[in-house]
Amino acid sequence: MNAGAESLATSGLLDVIPDGAWLKDLDGRYVSVNAAFAATLGRSKNDIVGRCDDDLFPSAVAALFRRRDERAIARPDPVVTEARIPIVDVERWFETIAQGVYDAHGTLIGTSGVARDITSRKGAESALRASEARLRAMFEESPLGIGLADPDGFIIDANSAYLRMVGYSRDELRRMRLRELSPDGRAEEDSELFESLMAGTRQSYVIEKVYRKRSGETLNVRLTASGVRDESGRVAYSVGMVEDITDNRKTEVALREKEEQLRQAQKMESIGRLAGGVAHDFNNLLTVIIAHAEFLRAGAAPWPDAHEDIDQIAEAAVRASKLTRQLLAFGRKQILQPRAVDLNEIVQNLVPILSRSLGEDVDVRMTLAEDLPAIHADPGQIEQVIMNLAANARDAMPRGGTLVFETRLATCRHDQSLYTSSEIVVPRVVLSVSDTGVGMEASVAARVFEPFFTTKEPGRGTGLGLSTVYGIIKQSGGTITLDTKPGQGATFSICLPIDPDEPARTDRRVAAASPPAHERETILLVEDEEAVRRLTTRILTRNGYDVIEASSGSEALRHASDSSATISLLLTDIVMPEMGGSELASAVRRVQPNVAVLYMSGYTDDEVFQRGLLLEGTSFLPKPFTGAALLDAVRKQLEAVTA
Repeated sequence: MNAGAESLATSGLLDVIPDGAWLKDLDGRYVSVNAAFAATLGRSKNDIVGRCDDDLFPSAVAALFRRRDERAIARPDPVVTEARIPIVDVERWFETIAQGVYDAHGTLIGTSGVARDITSRKGAESALRASEARLRAMFEESPLGIGLADPDGFIIDANSAYLRMVGYSRDELRRMRLRELSPDGRAEEDSELFESLMAGTRQSYVIEKVYRKRSGETLNVRLTASGVRDESGRVAYSVGMVEDITDNRKTEVALREKEEQLRQAQKMESIGRLAGGVAHDFNNLLTVIIAHAEFLRAGAAPWPDAHEDIDQIAEAAVRASKLTRQLLAFGRKQILQPRAVDLNEIVQNLVPILSRSLGEDVDVRMTLAEDLPAIHADPGQIEQVIMNLAANARDAMPRGGTLVFETRLATCRHDQSLYTSSEIVVPRVVLSVSDTGVGMEASVAARVFEPFFTTKEPGRGTGLGLSTVYGIIKQSGGTITLDTKPGQGATFSICLPIDPDEPARTDRRVAAASPPAHERETILLVEDEEAVRRLTTRILTRNGYDVIEASSGSEALRHASDSSATISLLLTDIVMPEMGGSELASAVRRVQPNVAVLYMSGYTDDEVFQRGLLLEGTSFLPKPFTGAALLDAVRKQLEAVTA
């Protein structure tokens, strides 16, 4: 083949190549180009041959190609260059590969090369970089912690949220295994799940566990882990999404505590209603027993030793009435007479008495705050609380110990309702009673205020001491809490409301004057229990009163309207069917304006005695009562009206 034919064959071969190809001399002039090169520039081959890059391309691109050719001449290896070239008003990316060209004698005669359009590839690479940037931003800016781990459990990478969560740097984490972050008992379970994930038998799993931070603190997390497979289908690494649920756990714990408090409050409320109802009926029976025992005692002895038997009946009834008072205290059905009270004074007056009764092996101490505000409470009931708590402490210290009474001013949480979780924080006077006794388990402490619950041996207690304390404090508008652990004693803390108006003052007791002689007076007696009504009538008529009996409010109103006699006193039970005592009193006073009123009941939740508080100017006779107590209450109320 001659040289012309060889050149023609070479030119034809290059024209079938889809990439642009060229040959330049040492001056940078194009000696030959293929059809693809010419088509890319939109020129003919003849229009390109003999020209330089400066004639065909923008100056910046031409300068780039000159530098490329210089490098290709200077080095034996091909030189690769990427350039963005405007072609017919459209910029396209090209990759060029250039190298030096030598003749048969090894003399450098120019450069040759190939240009490939890589616009599509560049677009894909740009899209890939943008996608990777978005993914990295999502990875870094995610509010959830994200961690990557290899099949051996070594941490590959972690985002900023994960780093903040655990307190380690990224370099520190890359030297750690996942198990090093899990100190709790679920680490083994987590390891088994992770191994099944990496083995490909599980696609993902969710687990709640504890992480240990770099500082040593712990946090609760919810981990969602998934396996990521490579091109071969093998699980190459795992991705874990970690959510800090520490606050959620605290909220759940607080909610469970609230629910438990609500259940306890509802249980105590139910027991209180039951206790109050039982005490009410029982007090009616005791009233009959006590009064008839008095009748027997006042008459001739019907058999030998009758008076001794009667005394035993009366004494048993009195003891039973004490139990009913304790039940009423727990059920918050007592009638209290609150006023401004100096709590320090009550404690100071009682402690010397308690010290003698508790024994020499109990060291009783006081820590009383100065300038303590007065509380609003019934002083007699507060004394009962202190004595009951002291007796409980004595039982908890069989070998002696220390009993401390402390008063202070503090803020206390006060539940506004049994059925909501809303609370208010208010200033209160606090009385703490602490002992160094045996303490209690949590299961025991949760039940100490329940009636008849006791840890003592049979016969050593009724189990009503602390339930009485609970009822008195609740009815007084206060709260009581217990802090105790086995072997570490117990502290009862009582928060009591501050008196809003009156300064603290000592209890002034005035001896009752002897009842003066009186003319015969008429009493309207209203009692739905027939036995109580009959014995009350018997006592009153024997002592010079005229009695009109009524078993209901409507019957009493008829007597008050129809009676020609002036009714001096309305003696009525508070809780009755159809019409309560306070409603009846208002109706009777409309027809008998000057009538005195004396209420009686075994308990009350009537509106006149809201929360059991005795209103000023209202008289009340609690059941069970003796004949003397009945006559004394009647006389005082009649004299108070006529005074």
